[in-house]
Amino acid sequence: MKYSRGIINYDLNFILDQISDDYSKIEAGRIELEDILFDLHHVLTNFPTLLHTRQKAKI
Repeated sequence: MKYSRGIINYDLNFILDQISDDYSKIEAGRIELEDILFDLHHVLTNFPTLLHTRQKAKI
């Protein structure tokens, strides 16, 4: 269980770092955003499955 929390913590920190880097690029005008439609409910509902799949792939 402790190992799983470490993986999730590492992945979340990586995602936050990516968002921060991208936000800096957006502010500097080096990236343009594109509007896309997606089903947020579907993404959030399937998020635990995604994490479980990634965890199994790393083991």
